[in-house]
Amino acid sequence: MCLQSDRSCAVCDRWTQVAQDVYDCSYEPRHAGCLSISVLYAGQPVAQSPYPVHVGPMSWCRMRAFGPGLETAVAGFPATFTVQTNDQPGTLRTCIQGGPKK
Repeated sequence: MCLQSDRSCAVCDRWTQVAQDVYDCSYEPRHAGCLSISVLYAGQPVAQSPYPVHVGPMSWCRMRAFGPGLETAVAGFPATFTVQTNDQPGTLRTCIQGGPKK
């Protein structure tokens, strides 16, 4: 995997095989801005590669939400994401807006 931006290119070497034909990979962006993530397997790009990623500036907020369900979803299948509250007081609520246009 190669991470490309206007400033650098770094190879992801933090990946773990979690099942047959399934890998988890992580990377740590060095700066805010736009990245292009190229994912190759056996020297060939996987479907939809490269992936554009917007990296925001570091935030000192103690809470965050992340995961694939906040990026894409498929109708009729569960879409999941994680909310990390870091022991902050309060009640978690979600609001999902949108749907088919009539």
